[in-house]
Amino acid sequence: MTVTATARTNPLVQWPAHRIAVWAFLVNEGFLFGSILAAGLFLRLGGTVPWPRPGDALALGPVVVATLILIASSATLNESLDALRRGNFLFCRKWLVWTLLAGSLFLAIQAYEWWDVIATARSLSPLAGVPLVSNPWGASTFMQVFFLATGIHGLHVALGLLLMVWLLAVKGPANEKRLESIALYWHFVDFVWIFILSTFYFF
Repeated sequence: MTVTATARTNPLVQWPAHRIAVWAFLVNEGFLFGSILAAGLFLRLGGTVPWPRPGDALALGPVVVATLILIASSATLNESLDALRRGNFLFCRKWLVWTLLAGSLFLAIQAYEWWDVIATARSLSPLAGVPLVSNPWGASTFMQVFFLATGIHGLHVALGLLLMVWLLAVKGPANEKRLESIALYWHFVDFVWIFILSTFYFF
C-alpha cells in the first residue's frame, strides 16, 4: 500500500509580488503612525499639564462628517475595483472619480479644521507661538502631536489622491494590480484615521 503525501500550500507564498510589496510598505507606515500616537499618549499620561478635554480645542461636527466621507470613499474604491474585475471599465472610472472627490473633500475639511483651530487659539491667547508652543486649552504637546499626526495623515491622503489622478490619466483600461495596490493603501489610510480620531477627539 502506497501512501501519497499531499503538499500543503501556503496562501501567503502564493500572493503576487505587488501585494506583498504593498503590505510590507503598509506595515512600515503602521509603525510610523503607531510611534507618533504612542508618543502622544506617553506625553499625555506622563505630563503635568492636562490635555484639552474632547470638544474643547477641536470641533467634533466637521471631523465626524469628514470621517464618514473617508469611510464612504473606501466603499466607492471597492466598487471601482469590483467593476474592473467584472470588465466594466466605465463604472470603474466613475467610482474612482467619486473616490477622488470624497478624498479631496476630506482634505478640504481637514484644512478648514487646521485654520479654525489656529485662528481660535490665537484669539484666545496673545502669547507668541500659539498654538504650538503655547496652547490656551492646556498642554502644548497636544497641539504638537495633533498637527504632526494629522499632517502626516493628510500627506498620505494627498499621495493616494495623486495616485488616483495618475491612474485616471493613463490611457486605456485600468490596470488591476495598480488599482488593487491603491485600494490597499487607501484602506490603510482610512484605518489609521480611526486611531487618530479616537486619540485626539474622543479619548
